[in-house]
Formats: sequence, structure tokens, C-alpha cells
Amino acid sequence: MIFETTQATPEGQVLVPEAILDKMNVQPGEKFLVTVSGDSILFKRLVEKTQEEADAFWARVKEQRTAMV
Repeated sequence: MIFETTQATPEGQVLVPEAILDKMNVQPGEKFLVTVSGDSILFKRLVEKTQEEADAFWARVKEQRTAMV
């Protein structure tokens, strides 16, 4: 586990420390979902699905809906 400190700029930006970016292998342009939990700010990496993964997801949804009828 890595512990680092950072601070907010006057514009409200917060720099994620390099050690954490390296540990998580964060690449430029990656997107994150940001949420608040109590007194914590949480970042969750958003992973884009491939077309194949999306097609498989919708096929499962269709199967489940058909099974419900």
C-alpha cells in the first residue's frame, strides 16, 4: 500500500502523486469516476469495453429477458 500527500490548487485541481500513478500504471487520457464516501474522495478507473465485450453483454441481457417471459 502506498501513502502520499497532495493538496488542492486554488482552481480545485488535485495532483495524484507520481508513485500512485506508476503503481496503477495510469496512462494519459484515462478516465475515472470520482465519488465521495464520508470524508474520502474515491477514484475508480473507467475501462472502456471492446465491441466484442459489449455484444456479449447485450446477448446475456437478451437471454435473461427471454427467460423471464
